Amino acid sequence: MKITKEQIEELYAFTRLHYVEYYDVQIELVDHMANDIEEICKKNPELSFEEAKNKSFKKFGVFGFMDVVRAQEKALERKYLRLFCSFIKEWFQFPKVLFTLSLIACVYTFLGFQISNFVRYCIFGLYIIYLGYRMFYWNRTYRKKIKKTKKKWLMEGYIYGTLGTGSLGINMIIQTLLFIDIDIANPYVRILYSVVIGAIILAFHVLLEVIPSKAEELLEITHHEYKLVQKS
Repeated sequence: MKITKEQIEELYAFTRLHYVEYYDVQIELVDHMANDIEEICKKNPELSFEEAKNKSFKKFGVFGFMDVVRAQEKALERKYLRLFCSFIKEWFQFPKVLFTLSLIACVYTFLGFQISNFVRYCIFGLYIIYLGYRMFYWNRTYRKKIKKTKKKWLMEGYIYGTLGTGSLGINMIIQTLLFIDIDIANPYVRILYSVVIGAIILAFHVLLEVIPSKAEELLEITHHEYKLVQKS
């Protein structure tokens, strides 16, 4: 039995019915089930498509597709971490390392000034405003894409979903660094502090600007279907 286009569409609807919302995961599951159904029907020609589909689905176990989705999410977490580290690494290679060193030097110079708590609160306030604006911008961009294509992609969802949790973690670190008392007079402490703040600024830039801006490029590399969906 050869799976028809109508049956393929039915399998897509079947995965959505079982709470698989990401299109790239749907593609993998539909491809797997289509091949499995054909094998089942070869061995049992008397079975209908519906019966073969249910027989194939039972092989996924009690939790159905959830185990597959979780496995994909865990694999993506590792991939995203490697991706994040690779973008950070770029800022410590020539020629970007020149900017990184300049950033650390600026932070070192800035720490030499006596900063009142009022100024610190102003800096933190500006940071919060900028953070809120960028998160709103990327969230709106993501929602527009979903509305246009009617499809979600796991990597894209993870990239935009990480903005909130990642920014919250960076936010807590920045609060601590801004309001902690350190011995600025000690040049070694000042250098260390400058390097840490510089690294955090770069991490913030990669998380909130670099990766989201490259989301489409990364998806096109990972999934050749992505470009076709965007054009449709």
